[in-house]
Amino acid sequence: MTRTIVDDIELFAAALSQSYVEAWQEDSAGVYCMVDAGVIVKYTPEFVKIKNTIKSTNYYRDMTLFQVITGPSDE
Repeated sequence: MTRTIVDDIELFAAALSQSYVEAWQEDSAGVYCMVDAGVIVKYTPEFVKIKNTIKSTNYYRDMTLFQVITGPSDE
């Protein structure tokens, strides 16, 4: 199950708990696609830095949707 992260306090909680976070961005057709996943290592009013086993990447908050995995999936 996923939950969209909207506020700074939610970003703080996800970073502090080292929760698994997905980053989604809109493509040219207007469809959201997952572009990265990992843990939040830094956030500012402008960007969120996500680190996974390969790399760390900054994502602009106004262009990216962040979702945290909250528990086992029912699918």
